[in-house]
Amino acid sequence: MVNTVKILKKVALAIFILSLIVSILFLVSNYLSDAGSLPLKLNNTPSQERGDPDQDTAFSAYTGSYVTDPDLGAVTGTSEKNQTVLEFQEWLGKRWVFNENPVEPVDARYDFFVITKVNDGDVYARKDGNQEVTQLSLKCSPENTVLFKSFNMEFVSANFEISREIKSGDMLYTKCTSELCGVVGSECILIRRP
Repeated sequence: MVNTVKILKKVALAIFILSLIVSILFLVSNYLSDAGSLPLKLNNTPSQERGDPDQDTAFSAYTGSYVTDPDLGAVTGTSEKNQTVLEFQEWLGKRWVFNENPVEPVDARYDFFVITKVNDGDVYARKDGNQEVTQLSLKCSPENTVLFKSFNMEFVSANFEISREIKSGDMLYTKCTSELCGVVGSECILIRRP
């Protein structure tokens, strides 16, 4: 009787180990056959990276459109460039090209801010490297918003609500609508460090 119990325990242990090995082999082979995707094909959800920016996802009700960037993570907006992107990139190209005529004024179309604090819709920033912090009223329209990575000014996303995306430490290029620059215009270009 004692020998039978010992034999049954050994058989049960052997079956358990064998089923564990088979399960591991199944998961590994499934992972390798999908070229590194999630096992059991759990990655069949549409995403921005697959070129369908308007596709609704499980998160659409909460976040709207989003783009996943390898350095910045998930950011709001779409991966399609808008007119603001094209104008800003053209301005950057002209601004940073060697100026043959040093008497010619630099195009100061955009005002530059460093965001110091974002709190319940209030945005505080330093203008053009000044130490004085001022409160900004952002009147950016979603169709005129853009996000770039600071490294090589790489485009990340466009067409988002600025209040949902702006963070402390971001840099902002925009056009002031008043001399004191307390209110900024409809075009807002965010620059973020990865």
